[in-house]
Amino acid sequence: MQSNNNMKKTILHEAEKFFAYNNNGIAATASHAEVVQRGSGLYLTTAADLQIVNGGQTTASLSTTRNKEKADLSNIFCTDEVIYCYIRSCRGNDSKYIKICK
Repeated sequence: MQSNNNMKKTILHEAEKFFAYNNNGIAATASHAEVVQRGSGLYLTTAADLQIVNGGQTTASLSTTRNKEKADLSNIFCTDEVIYCYIRSCRGNDSKYIKICK
């Protein structure tokens, strides 16, 4: 878990470089999402059935370092992508189908 240790060191000692050094971001799916615009950015305010599909090491490193080391994450920047999905039953059978929406 060398990459997790490297992320931890960056979080603790060079937080402002976390994005550039260690992060490919976090991708997640949600069945419902709400965002608000603040300045030039969008902020996720609500997500239902949120599931991380890529970025588990990043998430674990941030959480562990915050909880165990009491690290301040206020200078950490991370790209996030939430893919809004809805699931509906297909007519004529019990299978599920997922449609990715913008």
